[in-house]
Amino acid sequence: MKKHLTIFFLFICSFNILTGQEPETIFNLANASYEKADYTMAINQYEKIIKLGYESEELYFNLGNAYYKSRQIGNAILHYERALRISPGNKDIEYNLRLLNDQTVDKIEIIPRIFFMQWWFDISGFYSSDYWSKILLITFTLSCIFFGLFYYVLSPERKKGVFVIFLMFLSISLLSL
Repeated sequence: MKKHLTIFFLFICSFNILTGQEPETIFNLANASYEKADYTMAINQYEKIIKLGYESEELYFNLGNAYYKSRQIGNAILHYERALRISPGNKDIEYNLRLLNDQTVDKIEIIPRIFFMQWWFDISGFYSSDYWSKILLITFTLSCIFFGLFYYVLSPERKKGVFVIFLMFLSISLLSL
């Protein structure tokens, strides 16, 4: 019985190791295809990684480069924009995107956003999504703590102050969504 359990355990572990390396090996294969100037193969490999559910700034950036080299400007712009959405403020992505937008045939005027919408996008694009999730966790935890304190504080003056602090942290956590 122990032998069967050991074999089963080794089988499960080896399966997890093999599946954990698959996107990384596909990515390396795609990069090698790109270096050999086989852009269609690189595009297929990068797309396969995306179909597996993986996303990263480097993946979209490399896919945009492969589309650019294969003269598919529209797809290149799309994937550069996806990379820029994951990593706002990346100078390389912004440069490539500007370069491709200058090469497009149709010059479409972008309608400016309303000032408060522009402020919202500027603030939300200032930090990465990981940073915003950390802000959310910290402020939501603090709001839960202050909500709990609200019920245990007996004096009405302190209750008002604790409640205001609770609302402040709750609103910050909701804004960081």
